[in-house]
Amino acid sequence: MKRRAIREAIRKALQQIQDAKDRMLKLDFEDFEVVAGLCPMSLLLDTSVAPKIGRPLTDFVEVIQGVTWGGKGAEQVFDLKEEDVKKLNLEHEVTLKRIGGEDIKRWHIGWTRRYALFPYVTNKGKWSRAFELIGKDVNKPIYISDALDFKQVIDDAERRILQQDLQEDEKLKNILEHRIALGLIKYPHVATYLIQHYEQLRGRIFEGKTLQEYNKMWYEYHRPRTPIVIRKHKIVGPRLVKMARFALDSDGFLPRDSVVVMVPKQKAFKDLKSSLDKTLNRETSEEETLLYILAFLNSETFDYLLREKISKKRGGYPIVDERLLQRMGIPIPTRASKNVVEKLLKLVKEAVSQGCTDKMDEEINKLVKELYKAEEEEIKTH
Repeated sequence: MKRRAIREAIRKALQQIQDAKDRMLKLDFEDFEVVAGLCPMSLLLDTSVAPKIGRPLTDFVEVIQGVTWGGKGAEQVFDLKEEDVKKLNLEHEVTLKRIGGEDIKRWHIGWTRRYALFPYVTNKGKWSRAFELIGKDVNKPIYISDALDFKQVIDDAERRILQQDLQEDEKLKNILEHRIALGLIKYPHVATYLIQHYEQLRGRIFEGKTLQEYNKMWYEYHRPRTPIVIRKHKIVGPRLVKMARFALDSDGFLPRDSVVVMVPKQKAFKDLKSSLDKTLNRETSEEETLLYILAFLNSETFDYLLREKISKKRGGYPIVDERLLQRMGIPIPTRASKNVVEKLLKLVKEAVSQGCTDKMDEEINKLVKELYKAEEEEIKTH
C-alpha cells in the first residue's frame, strides 16, 4: 500500500473505532488485518497507578504467585490424586493439599482433593530441601549434602552396587535402599516414588537452563517460593480471570502457579485492622480484616479494573498481578461508617461460609460503594 492510501485507511479505521460500541474492532486492510481498540490514554501510559479513593491494596498485602514445579512432564509426577497419596503411603509432611486457579470460586475454595508432592520443609522461615543432610542427621562422616545425591558414592557398599551387572534404575533402587538402611532418608516412601522418575526429573529444562545450572537438586521445584504461601488466613484468586473470583484460605493450601496469593504485610495491615477496631469499637481478628479486603476484591470495582486491563494473556484473560492490584483502592473505615462496615462484614462472612446469592452480591456491592463514597467525602472535607 502507498503512504497516502495507508493514511486514508487509518483515518477511516479510527472513525470506525469511535463509532463502535464494543471498543474492539477487526479492520481489514488491503494486504493485512489489524485488531484495534479504543481506550483511555491513561491506561496506555499507565499513569493512573494509584487509586483515586482509598489506599492501594498492595500497601496492606504482599502479592505472591504460587509455586512452579516446572519442566515437561513434571505435573504428572508432583500433582497427585488423594487415592494415589494413600496408595503410595506418601509421608504427609511433604505431601500438601494443593489448589489451582480452577479450584477458586467466588468467596470460597472448591478443593478437588488433589495434593502436591512438595519436597521441602520449613527451616527458620525458609524452605530447606526435604532430603538435605545436616550434622545431626548422620553418625559418621558422609561426604554428600543431600541424601538423594546419587552422583556421589558414600561407601564401599555403594561401590559394589555400581559394579554389579544391573540396569541403572536397579542400581539406583539398591543404593536408595542402602541409604534408607543407614537412616539417611527422612521420607523413604516419597524418596522411593521420586527415584522412579529420576531421569525425567533430572533432565528438566527451565527457561533454557538445567537444574544443575540453577544449583538445584534433581527433585526440586523450579520456584518453590517461600513458606508464607502456605500460611493460614490469606486471600487467593486465579491469575487469569475475566471476573472477580477471590476467596479466603483458612486451611493453608499450597497454591500452584495459576494462583495469586495475598498475605498481610506487617505494619500497614495492622494499621487497617486498628482502624476496623476503632470503627466497630471492638477487637477484630486478622481474618475479619482480610474479609474486609475480600469484599472490595469481589466487587464490581475490581471487575471494572479487569475489563480495563490492557495486558492480556491466553485468549483475552487479564493477568491478576501486583501491578493490577496496586490500582485497587481500599477505603479506611471510620466511626461514621460503623453500621455499613458491620453489615458488610456480616454479609461477607455469610457469603464465605454459606454461599452468596445474587441479592447478597447486590447488597455487598451497594455497601462497598457507600464506603468509597464516605472516603471521598472525607477527602473533600480535608
